[in-house]
Amino acid sequence: MAHTRANGGLLRGLLPLLVALMAPPVVGYELRRDSTGEPVRWDARVRFVVDPAFDVQLDAADALSALQDALATYRDAGVGLQLEVVQGEHGGVGYDLRRDAPNQNTIVALDPWEYDASAIAVTVLTVDIRTHRILDADIALNAQHRSFRVLPPEGAPSNSPWDDVQNTLTHELGHAIGLAHNPAVPGSVMFPTALRGETAKRAFSADDHAGLEALYGGSAELEGGGGTTAGGCSTGGGSGGLFAVVVMLLMTALALRRRREAALLVVLAGPGALASTPEREVPDVAQASLVATGRVVRVQTLVSTGASGLLRTEVELEVERCYRGSCPTRLVVVRPGGRLGHVEQWVEGHELPRPGESLGVVQEEGSAATRMYSLERVRDLVAFARGLERLTSPPAPRVPAPPSAPTPARRR
Repeated sequence: MAHTRANGGLLRGLLPLLVALMAPPVVGYELRRDSTGEPVRWDARVRFVVDPAFDVQLDAADALSALQDALATYRDAGVGLQLEVVQGEHGGVGYDLRRDAPNQNTIVALDPWEYDASAIAVTVLTVDIRTHRILDADIALNAQHRSFRVLPPEGAPSNSPWDDVQNTLTHELGHAIGLAHNPAVPGSVMFPTALRGETAKRAFSADDHAGLEALYGGSAELEGGGGTTAGGCSTGGGSGGLFAVVVMLLMTALALRRRREAALLVVLAGPGALASTPEREVPDVAQASLVATGRVVRVQTLVSTGASGLLRTEVELEVERCYRGSCPTRLVVVRPGGRLGHVEQWVEGHELPRPGESLGVVQEEGSAATRMYSLERVRDLVAFARGLERLTSPPAPRVPAPPSAPTPARRR
């Protein structure tokens, strides 16, 4: 008992310092960068293909007109980037790596939806890391879990059920041409979250214009802005060392069943720590079949056996603590995106972890989807911790591998 009280005191003593350190600096636009650290962009006219039945697929009248309005926002920006859309048949989401494959940039409404159910839309970006050029961009709108409409310019109340088509597409087109999330400027098109009924992302902020200029206008330094990690949204909020402190304090509190200290850490760290990073939905642990934390030991892109243009990557974790369900010692999760040779593919909101990264994992009951929360990104950490607060039972033991069948060593 004394040991538990001492740790709780440590948490409370460090909280003021932690909150002060996690207040982020204000940074500008963010550029999407490949694994070499270089910004990616197009070097030619960008043509998107959309199904003529797009209005029907979204169940939103005038959705095609809203798409044209979103494209016009980029054409009118005066940076020389040429975007257009044509109606016709397309091959779906992804990039076919086969020689002379007829790849197209597509804008689609998907039902069923295979990505994070809370996402309004995702952009799948395929790039060549030798030239840092975008090869293909596909935008998919979540027609299964979201309801779309073309709203009036003033939008609709946030308690309405609607997501605005033009608002959504203007944001996703930014990803499609090389802009990353900009968590530092809430009024920007590239801010990572949107409320239902919102229309503010139909028009560029000065910061969005600066990002476009940096990529295509030639009047700003390409290295400008805050930058972003390859294949992921900006994490912001402090240094890697600070993240380690956050992980240690929060996970120590949870491991010791000190839920009040953990909750206090989440609440007090929120205003400063969360100001600069994308929102993550708190996992519904009550509906989860497995909740655990672990360390990534292997990340390997799978070789496609067919014409599917969506790369997939196996992520293997060594389970460190099991909070719900029967957890194996090793857990393998397949994620969209990956790298084969000089081609990299990213799926927004499904960023791939790196070996050695600490993750929180939630598998939902009756679903093949597995949510990963990076415990080295503040918003992910806080969302995962808030989910754990709802658990009432003590941590479940791991199920060890049978002695006769040890986990074989794998090449990375």
